[in-house]
Formats: sequence, structure tokens, C-alpha cells
Amino acid sequence: MKKKVFIKEKTAVAGAIELILLIGLFAIVLSMIQLLYIPEIMEQKESDHMDEISNQFSRLKAMMDIQAKENTSIPISTLITLGSSELPYFVTAPAQGELTIIGKDDTAYEIKISDTITYDLTSIKYQSHNLYFVPQTYVLEGGGIIIKQPEGKSVMWVDPSFNATPIRDQNGHVTNIEMYFDIPVIVCNEGDNNIGGFGHCYVRTNYSDELSDNGWNYWSDISSINISTEYPNAWYSFFNQSFEKDVKNNITFYQRAKYATIEKKQQVDIEIDLYYRRTCIYAKVDSGG
Repeated sequence: MKKKVFIKEKTAVAGAIELILLIGLFAIVLSMIQLLYIPEIMEQKESDHMDEISNQFSRLKAMMDIQAKENTSIPISTLITLGSSELPYFVTAPAQGELTIIGKDDTAYEIKISDTITYDLTSIKYQSHNLYFVPQTYVLEGGGIIIKQPEGKSVMWVDPSFNATPIRDQNGHVTNIEMYFDIPVIVCNEGDNNIGGFGHCYVRTNYSDELSDNGWNYWSDISSINISTEYPNAWYSFFNQSFEKDVKNNITFYQRAKYATIEKKQQVDIEIDLYYRRTCIYAKVDSGG
């Protein structure tokens, strides 16, 4: 009778263990990338998108300024990138954004000159809904571009068309201050004023002479300019940083919860003359197909 000999084969078992170890190692590496590096990559991606928005808003302002200066009714479309996309193959989500045009019939804010003349303070507002980078709000308001973060104060990033010049006599004394303010008024139809998501959209603008002033208007010896706004610190800081010393020596400017004000000092014996122009711009948002 033959004696049977059994031989153990360990090669298959060792291969299975190696495969399990490799899968575990791959899972650990992938988890480290997901937890440590992906948030940094997404934060930088959203930060780059905020830089892109700032450039796009600058172009939008430039296009509107050209249309106002040239009085051209030819429509111009400006690209706005609403959000940034997710990373493939990793657990990420796209950062979305929302664009809103707050036109003449929708705004609750205004520009008031000496409690006599009132204009609507209209705006185009982009609000980011970032998941990794700090959310930011960009607002094209009154001809300037304002930036606001949730925990910070609003700042005027690009100045509006507003300036003040002291006029001096032969002895160098300031006799009056001339201010120039080109006031944009945005008009938008209902249904064309809001869009959200993470793709691209366009803001289409064109000049209209329907509400625009025909040239500059003049108002002598004004007492104040009051700007009712959601971003009073941006306007206050703009006045404080932009006006030269001889102007600030003769006026007072301050801010409250919902407005910023320029006011002539009571003890000074000068006039503040305002040259102002209202420019009407029609605007609408378009998904671009």
C-alpha cells in the first residue's frame, strides 16, 4: 500500500495577504490626501476664483463706464463665473455663487443731496458660497466696487466717479469746493435680475437716454450728501482716504448703521458746489445658453 504525502502550498495565501496590505496602504494614502491636501487644493481653487471675480467685475465696471461716457446703446456682455467646479475622483463639492441686479425699482437705498434731490442707489451684487475659502461679496454700487467678507468691514476696492477739488483765491485760501459725481442708475426687468449656480453667466448692459441727464447738472452751496447703503464703511473709508486735506478741513463725514454722510462744517465760510450727472444703464443676466 502506497503512503500518501500531502504538501502545503503557501504561495496563494501570501499573494492574498499582499493584496490586502496593498489595498490597505492605498486606502491610507488616499485618506491622507483627502484629509490633508484636498482641502488646501480646494481652498486655493476657490481663492483663484475670487481673483477671477474681481477681474470680471473690473471689466464690468469698465464696460459700463465706457457706455456712459460714449452714450452708446450697443449692448455689451461681460462674462461672470458663478462658481468653481469640484475635483474629479475625490470627495469634493463645487462652490456656487449668486449674481443679483438690484435695479431702480428694487433698491431700498438712495443718494440724497441737501435733502432736496434724491437718486436711487442701484447695484450689481455677486455673493460666493465658498466651502473652503472665506466667502466674499462683490458689489458694483454707485460706480464703485465694494468687497465684503462675513466677519470684516466693507471696503471700496475700486473708486466711484466721485471727486472733490478745493478752489483757492490768489492768496491760496480755499474759497469753495467743487465736487463731481457721475451717478449710475441701473434698470433691470423682473426675471432678468438673478442667477445662481457654478457655471458661467453674462451681464448684458447698454446705455439709455430715457432716464439719463443730458450733460452735467449744477447745484450750488449744498449742505450735505447722504448715501443710504448696506455698506457705509466702504463709502466712509473712500471719503476719508480720497479727499485731500484742504477738503477735509472744511467738511465732516461720518457713518451710521445704514448710511455715510458728507456735511459742510457749520463754522466754515465756504461753498460746496456739486456737479452731478445721472446715467441710466439697462442690465440683465443671461445664462449664455
